[in-house]
Amino acid sequence: MLLLHHMTKLDTLDDNDLFNEVYDIARTKGVHDLSGWMKIVDGVVDGHLDWAELDPDQNLDAKKEVLGTRWEEYKRRSGEESADAITEDPDAPHA
Repeated sequence: MLLLHHMTKLDTLDDNDLFNEVYDIARTKGVHDLSGWMKIVDGVVDGHLDWAELDPDQNLDAKKEVLGTRWEEYKRRSGEESADAITEDPDAPHA
């Protein structure tokens, strides 16, 4: 009897999933520059690769580059803190 082994590719994470993860981490850490953003991009992509959640045969450098270009989107979405947010928690670090 011939047994066929099917290897499931775990590359179901798309660029939006990765962006949302990078975005959440960047917001939590208070990233305020492109260098910090790119460090998180590298860490997230490399982490998913280490956990076999991304296919090493994919062009991961291109994936990192695409996520890097979303820095401007991160800045727009995260925006400056409103006066209401600062009033809500005046002891929290603010931009």
